[in-house]
Amino acid sequence: MSDTNINATGKLPEGGESVLNDVFSPYADYFIDIIEQRHSYISTEPVGIYESQIKHYICQNYFNNEQQTLWKKIPQFIAPIQSLEKIGDFITVDYQGRVPMIVSKVDDDRCAVFENVCPHRGARLEHHGEGCKKAFICPYHSWSFSHQGNLIAARWKEAFPEIPEQYRSLTSIVAQKKFSMLWQMPGEPNHGFSLEHWFADIEDQMSAIGFEQHQLLNCRERMVRANWKLLIENFIEYYHVQSLHRNSLAPTLNGQLYSLDSFAQHGRILTPLKNLAQVRRQTPHKTRREMVATYLLFPNVIIGVQPYHVFVSFYHPVSANQTWSKTFNFIHKTDAEISEVCQLDVEYLAEALEEDYEAIEQVQRNLEVSSAPSLLYGEAESLIGQLHRNLGAILRQGGKEVNQA
Repeated sequence: MSDTNINATGKLPEGGESVLNDVFSPYADYFIDIIEQRHSYISTEPVGIYESQIKHYICQNYFNNEQQTLWKKIPQFIAPIQSLEKIGDFITVDYQGRVPMIVSKVDDDRCAVFENVCPHRGARLEHHGEGCKKAFICPYHSWSFSHQGNLIAARWKEAFPEIPEQYRSLTSIVAQKKFSMLWQMPGEPNHGFSLEHWFADIEDQMSAIGFEQHQLLNCRERMVRANWKLLIENFIEYYHVQSLHRNSLAPTLNGQLYSLDSFAQHGRILTPLKNLAQVRRQTPHKTRREMVATYLLFPNVIIGVQPYHVFVSFYHPVSANQTWSKTFNFIHKTDAEISEVCQLDVEYLAEALEEDYEAIEQVQRNLEVSSAPSLLYGEAESLIGQLHRNLGAILRQGGKEVNQA
């Protein structure tokens, strides 16, 4: 399989058409070769069936164990930072159950993350979702802090003969940048942990997307009344496409032909659109426009590469049966001239996402009253089994530590 995609005129993919080219190009030829085969999905290796206990989706005690054990050991997504261009640019980030945050551009090369909480009396410091400020002023008592998080002034300073050090700055949240996104570092001390190691096996894939060459188009969020794992499961299998999305995705997406691949704890699905063979023959530099890739950044971030946009979806657990969904839609900077086409691509997928959410909420309701003990997953859903095995390994290790204590 060739890693370079050149047509008869020697035209190379460029701009938005170059996204994931080295990944899509060899798989496109492979898909075309086997497109007529009856059993056409591809897995890296046979994995058999997998069963998941229903209590993992409905039990609040199990959810509490996840909260206390899982999220302290792994990096947690905060937000993409493409919109933070100038020093002083900021965004606020709110996820229920996590401290509210301010992400501030503090110098040319660095963003800092602070608790969006005034250390004086605990009031919310910044109420706007985004903007550009050199100072944040608390609406409660007008204490002011620089965009670097340092106390500038306390109103009626004479009322405070001294201000202890802990009140002289906003509380910092330890975060690092990777793939033009900020990640909150694990809360439990682990001196050997690094984002480089956590994402090492999928680094090449993410780099090939080129997030730094994309601009934020819009953001959508909503509460989904379902367990977070049901949502992640839905997006790491295409087995449901031909049924659930028969009138939306199925007419254009080849939902019976796809590749399932693992990258350590992360995963990927590749699938072609139905016009791939024709496009590959006539304009091979446009292969990206006829392929779709979905990535799982373990455990709860989904990245999708669609023909004309890239999305990042974060699924934040709120309770055993509620998940906050936030999706960031991006277009390549060179695709700005065809932004209307990109917007249609976003709307096309948004329709299918609503179909997913409605179906998953129905599944959640069914599980809460069902007497069945477990759910079943087959070879076409192998990434789901991998997800649960990796989750189980972390949760079991946490249980051992509790028992030892």
